[in-house]
Amino acid sequence: MRPIPRLATAFAALVLIAPAATFAQEQHTATDIPESANPEARRQTLNAEQAAAARAQVKANAASEAHHDTAVALNHMQTQRNDALYADALARHDAAEQDYSQNRKQWERTNPYCWKGDAVKCPADPEAPVPGG
Repeated sequence: MRPIPRLATAFAALVLIAPAATFAQEQHTATDIPESANPEARRQTLNAEQAAAARAQVKANAASEAHHDTAVALNHMQTQRNDALYADALARHDAAEQDYSQNRKQWERTNPYCWKGDAVKCPADPEAPVPGG
């Protein structure tokens, strides 16, 4: 397996797992905070938890963005490969058509018997190019 798809798979797994872990962590930590008499301490604790959750989300977003960038790069490489293959196929097709046209013209010039209706002296037509070959 090539390294880029393996890397993309790892990023995809991270993107799927990270948000679930962050959500589970948020659920139990917010309820574990005791009601204290000091609202400032409670606010600071909640702020710290929210900051940690935000950092985790930013990390997950970075992994998701990296996965997306990898997928876009792979798609771009595949598109370039397909375009090159298509251009090559068109060039081979055009060359085969041109060769056939030249062979046919040469055959018509050298075999006037076919045009006069003399089937005995008329050789077979030149072979047409084979599609896909």
